[in-house]
Amino acid sequence: MKTGVLGIGVDIVDINRVRHWYSDQLMMDYLFTKKEQLTIKGCRNSERLVASFFAVKEAVFKASNGLLSRAGFKDIEIIRAKKNCYTVKLKPEYVGEVQALISLSFTSEIAMAKAVLLKR
Repeated sequence: MKTGVLGIGVDIVDINRVRHWYSDQLMMDYLFTKKEQLTIKGCRNSERLVASFFAVKEAVFKASNGLLSRAGFKDIEIIRAKKNCYTVKLKPEYVGEVQALISLSFTSEIAMAKAVLLKR
């Protein structure tokens, strides 16, 4: 497989629209792995992180150009690399050797994520 950009995705989430997900354990279990939920619960502004993580997952889906069409939200795992720095782990059965580069931004009202998927 040649190396290069597989796709680019962007997503914007209204934090108020998803704020209630944090207190809905069924929704949290549907969207996020246990590790992601621990990261979210350990955050000072958990509701903002819920919106940010959801935006990342949506951006990765968009960047995958259909490779993740059979994947679920928990097949894209967001991992805290350092303070305020996150990486994405993708299940190889869906995408093969693909690296995801992400960037998150937020205000008090919106969360935005960008994802670039690279073939290795």
